Amino acid sequence: MKKLLFGVLTFALIITSCVKDDLADLDKKIDDLKTQITALAEKVAGVATLQTGLTAAQAQLTALTTAVAAIPGTDATDALSASLAILTADVNSISTALGTLAIDVVAGTASTQALVTQLIATTAANQTATLARVATAQAALTAAIAVGDSTLAATLTTELAAAALANATAITAAQEALTLDNTDQSTALTLLIQAMSDQLALAQADIAVILANTTFSLTEIAAITGGTTAQVGATLTAGALTPTNATVTYQWKISATAGGTYADIAGATTNKYTPVAGDAGKFIKVTATGTGNYPGTATSTATAAVGAQTPLTGIGVISSPSIVGVGLTAGALTPTGATATYQWKISATAGGTYADIAGATTNKYTPVAGDAGKFIKVTATGTGTYTGEVTSTATSAIAYPVLLTGVAITGTQQVGAILTATPSPAGVTSVTYQWQISDASDGTYADITDATTNKYTLADGDANKYIKVVALGTGDYTGTSVTSAATGKIAAKVSITAIAAITGGTTATVGVQLTAGALTPTGATATYQWESNTGAEGAYVAIANATTNKYTPVAADAGKLIKVTATGTGSYTGTVTSTATAAVVIGK
Repeated sequence: MKKLLFGVLTFALIITSCVKDDLADLDKKIDDLKTQITALAEKVAGVATLQTGLTAAQAQLTALTTAVAAIPGTDATDALSASLAILTADVNSISTALGTLAIDVVAGTASTQALVTQLIATTAANQTATLARVATAQAALTAAIAVGDSTLAATLTTELAAAALANATAITAAQEALTLDNTDQSTALTLLIQAMSDQLALAQADIAVILANTTFSLTEIAAITGGTTAQVGATLTAGALTPTNATVTYQWKISATAGGTYADIAGATTNKYTPVAGDAGKFIKVTATGTGNYPGTATSTATAAVGAQTPLTGIGVISSPSIVGVGLTAGALTPTGATATYQWKISATAGGTYADIAGATTNKYTPVAGDAGKFIKVTATGTGTYTGEVTSTATSAIAYPVLLTGVAITGTQQVGAILTATPSPAGVTSVTYQWQISDASDGTYADITDATTNKYTLADGDANKYIKVVALGTGDYTGTSVTSAATGKIAAKVSITAIAAITGGTTATVGVQLTAGALTPTGATATYQWESNTGAEGAYVAIANATTNKYTPVAADAGKLIKVTATGTGSYTGTVTSTATAAVVIGK
């Protein structure tokens, strides 16, 4: 009886590795059968019975798929795989039969009669083979697992006997149905399908009983994890279990030596443990004790000696400025990477007694109005693998921010000119800027992209528009923002209209400096390019590097004519070219 129980257990356990794909295929085939059966609704008597039987079988397959997914695998998968293949063949045979019956069942042809007869014979042989496979599975698991439950063995034995009887009865009934009129051929098929449905139901029931009563021994726990070395404050985690889905309780243990006696650590009963200061220099293990269907215990290897916490040795200077409303940040900790909690403190004098600031417990603190005139420090206390306290030096006295009172724009209000923003009060340096533009003096102003310094060069697109600048205090001037008055309408660039004759002696002479003539309008700015030619009607060629308003002819210029071209810059536009000099002569 015990062996029989173990065999049934094998029948359930070996499903995991192969059953899911097989069941999915069966599920599809049953769907196909249902479609074919529906098509016979007006021709075959008993179609409703067939439909009910197939629906029940499909539901049992779905439930079976869910149940077997929770069963640990074994090495006996081949036996059940073969059984499922046989069951699949049964379904394939019925599918083929129904396809043929859809055409000629009403006529009751001899071919249909022969087909159903063959189907019954095949199913009977398959049932015999299936029971043989179950027996093989029973033998394979007999020596592998010991359950020792006589009541369970008796129950499962009775179920197997009932299933065998049901299968035999179904086959006999199907054979008898063939002696009746043609319409009862559907009844024969119904009985065959019900026989296979009974097999599935039996397997489903057996799995539920086996899962509730079978044990799988806990055999191993992997090494403890939690950093390269165990250290006070660093959380340790119990290693993976074998089997992986085992349910257990934990108990962490400690010993003064790696090979010594390990004592339970009070309260350390989860899969994680964080060593405390008293654990430094000692060794730690964890024991897992199986629960539910997983008896047995497994103990990990010991950690290395638990390291002590690393002391904090320093904290950097608090960030500046020390202004009401400006966030302060604690300086960097030493050693780098240390973890800590923070407490900001305040005192009426730099060297006085510092009291905790309520709620100021992160690495940042923003002074409030009541802190004005006082001094602030911050204390860091090591956490995790770090220990000790370090306190920063004090800030300077907390001050109120200096408020900006205004900002003015100076400079020529013409395209190409540079505008300058000047904030008040005088001497303000900690300011950011944003220049803005609008189509109307009193209109909506939009930010000018990348115009964020105290100077702005008016672009061609700014012509006929209005400019403002917004100044925002930073540092000692934090928290105040002022906007300038608008400029007047920005003028377009002025065209250069003329350039006077070149000067530099009565005759252009090698070695005697020439100067470009005055520009019109007066005060216009420009770049220059000197040019030379060999004749009054010929083309002029730029003289290399002759790009200022002055040029001294060289020996190579002798006999040539000289001109200069001016191109407007800044607020001026356009190009003008002077008249030519006389041919350059060589001086005496």
